[in-house]
Amino acid sequence: MRVEAQSIFSLNVTSSLDCKVSTSTGSLPVIGCSGAAHSCFDFGPDRATDHHCPIPAASMAPEEFALGLVSEAASNLIQHLMEVRFAKQHSKLIVRKIDLIVTSLNSHVHLLKQKLPAKVYGEALGSLTEKLKEATEYVQSRQKQGGFQTMWDDQETEEELESIRQRLVSSFQMAVFITVLDVAVEGSQKTEQFEFRMMELSSAYSVDSGAVSREIRELLRPLVIGKRKQDEKLEEIFALVKDLERSEGNEDAERFFNVVLQSIESLTLIQENAVDIVITEDDVDEFYDPITCELMCDPVKGSDGRTYDRWTIIDNDITQSPFDPRNDRPFEILCDDINVRGRLFKKFHATGVETKFRERRQAYRNQAFQLTKDGHDAEALIALENVLKWAYNDKVCQELRDAIAPRVNRQLAKPIQKTSSSAHLEKVKQRVQWETLQDHLVRIEEDMTTKGKSIPDQLLESLIRLLPEKTIKSEGVQYEVVRAFALLCQYPSNWKKVAAYPGALKKLVSLLLPDVPRSLLYEAVRAFRSLTGAPENRLKLATYPGAVDNLMELMAEGSGISENIQVHVIAAFLNLTVAQETGTGIISCPSVLARLVDLLTRDVAASIQAEAAKAFRNLAAEPENMAKMAAYPGALHAIVRLMAKEVPVAIQFEAVTGFYYLTWSDSKTRKMLLDFPGALERLVDLLSSDVPLRVQSEAAKALQNLSSSASNISKVVAHPGAFQGLVELLSRQEQVSESLQLPATVTLSNILTAEDHYEKLITFPGALDTLLRLLGKDIPISVQVEAVKALRTLSSAPQNLTMIFTHPLSLPGLVSMLSPDALEEAQLYAATTFANLALAEKYRSPIVSLPGFLERMVKLLSADVPPGLQIEASKCLVNVCLENEKNKVKIANFPGALEKLVGLLSIEVPEVQFQVARVYAVLATAEKNKKKLASYPGALKKLEELLAENINDELHFRAQRALNILTTDPEKSDKKWWNKLVKN
Repeated sequence: MRVEAQSIFSLNVTSSLDCKVSTSTGSLPVIGCSGAAHSCFDFGPDRATDHHCPIPAASMAPEEFALGLVSEAASNLIQHLMEVRFAKQHSKLIVRKIDLIVTSLNSHVHLLKQKLPAKVYGEALGSLTEKLKEATEYVQSRQKQGGFQTMWDDQETEEELESIRQRLVSSFQMAVFITVLDVAVEGSQKTEQFEFRMMELSSAYSVDSGAVSREIRELLRPLVIGKRKQDEKLEEIFALVKDLERSEGNEDAERFFNVVLQSIESLTLIQENAVDIVITEDDVDEFYDPITCELMCDPVKGSDGRTYDRWTIIDNDITQSPFDPRNDRPFEILCDDINVRGRLFKKFHATGVETKFRERRQAYRNQAFQLTKDGHDAEALIALENVLKWAYNDKVCQELRDAIAPRVNRQLAKPIQKTSSSAHLEKVKQRVQWETLQDHLVRIEEDMTTKGKSIPDQLLESLIRLLPEKTIKSEGVQYEVVRAFALLCQYPSNWKKVAAYPGALKKLVSLLLPDVPRSLLYEAVRAFRSLTGAPENRLKLATYPGAVDNLMELMAEGSGISENIQVHVIAAFLNLTVAQETGTGIISCPSVLARLVDLLTRDVAASIQAEAAKAFRNLAAEPENMAKMAAYPGALHAIVRLMAKEVPVAIQFEAVTGFYYLTWSDSKTRKMLLDFPGALERLVDLLSSDVPLRVQSEAAKALQNLSSSASNISKVVAHPGAFQGLVELLSRQEQVSESLQLPATVTLSNILTAEDHYEKLITFPGALDTLLRLLGKDIPISVQVEAVKALRTLSSAPQNLTMIFTHPLSLPGLVSMLSPDALEEAQLYAATTFANLALAEKYRSPIVSLPGFLERMVKLLSADVPPGLQIEASKCLVNVCLENEKNKVKIANFPGALEKLVGLLSIEVPEVQFQVARVYAVLATAEKNKKKLASYPGALKKLEELLAENINDELHFRAQRALNILTTDPEKSDKKWWNKLVKN
């Protein structure tokens, strides 16, 4: 099993049958286990865990034993947490929480190592050990009860884990703080009592913060009073408390440490008017190395009597004094120059020279151990001798030196000299640099995880510098560096910064090749995939020289790349295809389509094939790619094959969506798609009810686009299942969403644009009924529009009028489409349909008698209605009045009808004026209407104005026709009104 804790930089999970306990001066023990997977903390450069290295185990003092118990308890807790993490019963939320707990434990054990003094006391560490055991028991109990399995997605489980994490963090903080304070101030005669009381106060702070604050002050008074704030040991406490106050934990713990800090500050004597120390040239000459002219950090006396920096001599392998005139006497380090070092540390304390002094020594000691572990005895012996010059009583180094010296003497016939390999020394240096960098990464990981901070530039530069390039062999720390880089890239806060950092992409892309060791390749691909998650990175990554080409090479058949690597490769490529600006550029890479078609055709893992289908879909969405992809050899065959019902839904959906995008191309490409063997059959099959709705929707949209070309309609209709599939789909109104109803309805409407298919549709069982039901009030408006549009087309054929008119849902549905709430398009199509129906004389009276028909039709004659609707409403009124005196009278007497007609004669839209004049003339042919229409205020005057303006011949003819009818001498029995009209 591949163990991978994605958010942990320094956790090493190993399997050991006999892990030893080993210690060294000033270092913490590594506690092992037997027979089970064990999580070992990285305790820093002093650890020695390799069984092939003869590093003896020293006996542990009581205080070291207490620290060992803490690390063992923490190790047991991590073991159980990791078992739960890899049980495959978890959600991502809980995995992240477990990773966070493990990271916290790891970093706080490092904190114990770094912060605790040489002598510690047991009370606080004992309490911490108990807390770790309680947490372990909780995890064991929940695991045995199946709680993680049954409640894995519950918020309660996540909250309980967070509570455990906070309690453990607070316990670690208290252990570090109490022991350091006790030893540093050297003023407590009752240490255990002090520890116990401070832990009690920490627990009680949330209940009575005021009383606790007062008692903290009194408890600290005898320890701190009289000490100056500038005291070195007290400054260490200040720095520690400030770090603890800012670190992770619960709010009560943070407030508690804040109270402690305020109490220490108020109890110290602060020199308000301290005099700054001015460092002059004369003061500092002795602190600079005579060879490098740089500030020293570890002054030593040379055999020539001068003071040098230790590392100038060691790093440059100086064996003769550069200032000795004879230049032939052996040169070596005699001893530490403690006088110069004391003055150096005092004057340059603010520069961190003491920290550098300790870090360089510790790093070199660790380098000596690494040389020993790697079997480079001669180099290791020289390094160990150098360490013993400053640490003559370092028993571990003594024992190592004594163990390897005989071997070196046997190998060399002459005195031991430094015969180093520059390549190996470089690897050792890389190892030391990596371990130093690793500690920094652990410290900043929590900021990246919980606070969304990005990695500092200095750390990123160091990590990229260690990142290998174009390697075909995994050596030294290369895997650890690449893995750390991959984990770093998982944090969104780092995505943009890493991709933009000079040299990062160059090295990363060079690792994306089949001949790179698989362990490095896996981590490099994961890193690249993570960086593609940032939209702003995608264009840069897609256009970076060699990036896409390398990904394609990794996806090639026969590349020998494992499935778990290919999953990340295709996912990274998929991310690159998401951005619109990269879609057209990527496809220009010669091997892209070949690799995608190969993955869609070949027998590969379903997850890989699904990602490949998604990438094909994304590329097909770009208009510039559509024709090229449709014509690519094997592309349509692969896509159509994956549209089959037996294909997994995830792949099927992406395939049919990709096909749908291709149908947006030109008419030539659409014809090619429809003619491709099996394509239409697959689309029709996917309309059935046993197919997921999202797949049905994409198939229906593809049919809609294909049917938009007139040359394709006959082929669609000729397919035996096409009509049936569309009608059955639309009949499932309650189960089908708008995204599926709309394209199916549009497809039917497209088919009806060819007159040859009117009869087939209207006579198809259930087709007309389905269309009319789509006019119902619960149907989406967009679907209603397409349905009434199809009815309008059907009604244009005289042979269809009877079937439409006599259907019980037809007339009420069409009237509802005339409602002001309906879309303008629906009103337009409904009015036209009524006009078509009214061409049949027997249907004119029933239409006018329909409840709401005249009311809604007259409203369409309002001045604020679009001209297109006004025209269609006028046409409909003319048709229902033809040879029907009753309808003419009914319309003329309908409230508001004449007012709106006369008003429309004035608007400056000739087509509207033409149709209204025509309505007026038709209504006037009824003798009962003539008086009303002729005497209506302004009617004759507006008709005469239309004649005078002479806009066009048709309008002139209609206006003249209306005037002629209205001004014709009526019968004598009704002549009085006409004489008055003529006189006026």
